[in-house]
Amino acid sequence: MTAFFDALTFLTRVPLARTRRAELSDVAAAQAWFVPVGLLIGLALLGVDRLCALALPPQSVAVVDVIALVVFTGALHLDGLADTSDGLLGAYDRERRLAIMRDTRAGTYAVVALVSVLALKWAGISAVPGNARFEALVLTPAAARFAMLAVIATFPYARESGAGAGFHS
Repeated sequence: MTAFFDALTFLTRVPLARTRRAELSDVAAAQAWFVPVGLLIGLALLGVDRLCALALPPQSVAVVDVIALVVFTGALHLDGLADTSDGLLGAYDRERRLAIMRDTRAGTYAVVALVSVLALKWAGISAVPGNARFEALVLTPAAARFAMLAVIATFPYARESGAGAGFHS
């Protein structure tokens, strides 16, 4: 169960009282739990969706759902998207791109990518019909965590060392 809790604390902001802080190598070893954690995120999202639907119109519920996803995950994926967008979309050489990706400041490409992705998430959730909402809200976060694993397994890591190197190996 330690690996499950390592994955849970890495992929979410669930406050757990733990006696130890997981090292990145522990989290990398816990990748088998990423999809089940995605299912838990989906179930939590469904709870938010159903609760908000009691008092809000559907478009507002979709906004709250997107905010809930950001809160549940601590915006981990959005941070990665911002860094990647700034680094890859500029016309720079490899070393400059990698330096930009390590920079904590967000540039124009990062902002445009974040706004676009959040808008697409809202539009996607808004478009899901009521009879498919359960499946869509629960399974999409699990599929997204599976996609993370597929990308890690498929593409080479850009640096020789760094946070992602342990996941890739």
